[in-house]
Amino acid sequence: MKNDQKAEYRSISWQLEVLIAGGILISLYSSTDIFREFFFHKYPIIDFSHYQALIFFGLYILTRALLIGFGANLIFRTVWLAYKGIDYWYPEGVNYDEIKISDTKKDAFNVKSSALRRLENLEKCSNLSFSMAIILTFIVVSTIVVCLLVSFILLDILGWEGIAYDTTFNYSLATLVFLTQLGVFHSLNLHTNNTLLDQIGATLRKAYYYISLSFLYERELLVIRTNGRKWMLILFGALYLATSLVVSVNQIGKFYQFGTFNFELFDDRETYDLDYVYTVDTRVYEEFLEEGDVFYRGGIQSEVITGKFIKLFMVHWNSSDGYLSKAMDSLGMLKERPKFENDSLLQDYGAERLKKYRAALNQLHEVKINRLKIDSIIWERYKHPKTNEEGYVTFLNVDSLDVGRHILQVNKRFYWDSIVVKRTNISLPFWKE
Repeated sequence: MKNDQKAEYRSISWQLEVLIAGGILISLYSSTDIFREFFFHKYPIIDFSHYQALIFFGLYILTRALLIGFGANLIFRTVWLAYKGIDYWYPEGVNYDEIKISDTKKDAFNVKSSALRRLENLEKCSNLSFSMAIILTFIVVSTIVVCLLVSFILLDILGWEGIAYDTTFNYSLATLVFLTQLGVFHSLNLHTNNTLLDQIGATLRKAYYYISLSFLYERELLVIRTNGRKWMLILFGALYLATSLVVSVNQIGKFYQFGTFNFELFDDRETYDLDYVYTVDTRVYEEFLEEGDVFYRGGIQSEVITGKFIKLFMVHWNSSDGYLSKAMDSLGMLKERPKFENDSLLQDYGAERLKKYRAALNQLHEVKINRLKIDSIIWERYKHPKTNEEGYVTFLNVDSLDVGRHILQVNKRFYWDSIVVKRTNISLPFWKE
């Protein structure tokens, strides 16, 4: 870049950087709350859709990466602006007439050239930190896209659920893809003496180039790699990703405990964590739900039951569709309604269909109170008026229970690798008066 171009760039770049970085920092800081609301309230992933989880983790890491990049840019630019102000008003540097210092120390300081050099280095760091934040953001987006594609191949094409759902595999895959996009393996020579294999390889690389969105940043990344130290770029990129990943997973771990962790540095108000000891979530009680809250899995009307019945509401999850469909098939549920000669036969058909439907729901949900199974529960389709969640409701007679504490447990069946698995969905302690 020529000197006059550099001067023109400097005159406008710092203002734009501060404006853009400052605005983005404010929005990024609050964006994770929006993601949490979207993925855990509007489209919950507690049970969970693998693709939803990948997108959620990816977006969270993306915002942390941008936050770190633009935060660094804003810090560099703020320090540069502070030093620039001093240099502007006092361009001659230190006034040695006001202090007692030897000529040797004066020569050693070389104050004016040192100040200019520091300003230039800070400006370079500011410009490059802004550029690297954008480029590394593109690389993170590219990594998310590739991981989603690999998950689609493993889940929907090959059916390898065990590998696709493995936490270690997903973290390792994301790291490998990120380093690949960063150019760690760029120098590997994959050419062979076989013309056909080379052509296939070239076609696959070209497809990967566009699918992974590498065309958005590859040239600019190559400029930085070829004009700087490659090992420093790779080290910086790896540390950048590691920091974004650790910060993201730690923050997600506060409200999502699958494949995450959480460091509590300042808050000591946590109970001792012990496996298989249930922690009561008050959102399973309708009386404690506030506006915008949801049940997630299900709940009852209160933690203290004063009447004869418990109103049990279970949220329907799309992941249960497969099991319900097979359960209804096994009960002889017809896909299409046949024609009937009179209303009496139609009513009989409807009653029998409803009976089979409720039987299928009883296969899906196993309800117990104090470990005693309740059979032949009458379920109704229901949209909860407070949370707008769709699911099933039933009323359980608890008039015969003794006064005191009891546990209502609902187990749910689902398919895992073509095998029916039963797992506790909710466990609700309540007090019967």
